[in-house]
Amino acid sequence: MGKIKPPLDYIPPPEQNEKPHLSWTQINMYLRCGMQYYFRYIKGLKCPPNNALLIGLGTHLTVEANMRYKLENNRMLPRDEIESRAHENVLRIADEDGVYCVAGQTHRYVVDESRRVAAICSLAHYDIIAPKLRPKYVEEPFKLKMPDFPYDIHGRIDLEEEPLTATNTPIIRDTKTTRMLKSRELAAQDQMTIYAAYALRKYGIMPSMYVDSIVWGTKKVRVVPIQAEREKFEIVVLGRRIAAMARALKKGIFLPSLSDQWWCNEKWCGYWHKCPYARRIHVSEGALANAKELCNVQRCKDVPAKLIGKVHAESRSEAQPRRGGKRAGPDGGAGLAGAGGTKLW
Repeated sequence: MGKIKPPLDYIPPPEQNEKPHLSWTQINMYLRCGMQYYFRYIKGLKCPPNNALLIGLGTHLTVEANMRYKLENNRMLPRDEIESRAHENVLRIADEDGVYCVAGQTHRYVVDESRRVAAICSLAHYDIIAPKLRPKYVEEPFKLKMPDFPYDIHGRIDLEEEPLTATNTPIIRDTKTTRMLKSRELAAQDQMTIYAAYALRKYGIMPSMYVDSIVWGTKKVRVVPIQAEREKFEIVVLGRRIAAMARALKKGIFLPSLSDQWWCNEKWCGYWHKCPYARRIHVSEGALANAKELCNVQRCKDVPAKLIGKVHAESRSEAQPRRGGKRAGPDGGAGLAGAGGTKLW
């Protein structure tokens, strides 16, 4: 088996005084879908936020402002400011980054709905959990120095509370907005493991950690603190995963996500129309161009056609009836070829 060559447009991190670093966003994106990472950080294509991300960002900025004010003044912001701040945050993000809309959505609908929900979530946090919090640091940046590793790890912790005097254990909290409560998934996310590694390095003991989940998809918005404790071996396991990611990045390997994952669709992935691995009947010209480019720069001349797909230029309504449980394409096949049997290469 020949040596895998990296894409021609992949540039390894340059040698510099400060080591290159990875953020949690980069780590999470690569481990979830290497092609998302490729489009975002190698090609430099930034996707505008969708409805769910707008809600999360708008709420996060509002909660941060309230916690900073409480840290500095020992009291919270006036309640009537919370809703207006949430609205302003969503509008600013939409103006600066744009809005990702799927079929059936309009720019105005996404922005208005995001403003409404972000305000409700911010008020819920303000009323239910913010009065109990004792902020010590808000949005504290951190750097995990990794001596024998090609990257350091940088990040920010949403909130660190004053430790309880009895145990002196550091308390770390992360705020999440979610349509439906998924306690196990939120508690298990690797982001909290990175926070635990930082606290262990800083204080020498494992922290108490909580994910404050603001659930907005029900009739009444709820705020559910979920305990997310970690053991030291979990830090070691995550370190192995990040090391494997670093080796793959060095070789220019960007594996696509499994096509049956919930994020691999038009609604949740802004790169879906560009990705040659997306599972769909119609292949856009942009995805076709990206498929050719990926295979050219990686010199993959024997990529199986079924992996990438072929152009389906005919409309779905014009396709022939199903035969043997599969939709027949214009060439009589199983829908993998386009008009006249046009192939990808």
